[in-house]
Amino acid sequence: MIETQEPVADTVASLSAATLANVFDQSVDCVKLIGLDHKLQWMNANGLCAMEIPDFTCVRDSPWQALWPDGVRERVQASYAPA
Repeated sequence: MIETQEPVADTVASLSAATLANVFDQSVDCVKLIGLDHKLQWMNANGLCAMEIPDFTCVRDSPWQALWPDGVRERVQASYAPA
């Protein structure tokens, strides 16, 4: 008999914030967690390096669109409602 696996969302939801941070920190990509208020909650070390941000506290709780170039910030902000 083949066992069914838990849905990924259930597995992820059961992980602690520290465990998730450790998993995301292993990514070579720039990973950001953005709250429902559109503000930055967390960014992995590679993201900080790629964006040349020395310390996450410099950008914590700032609007996500603030990290985008001036020419696209309005489009980024307009994408929040549909998302």
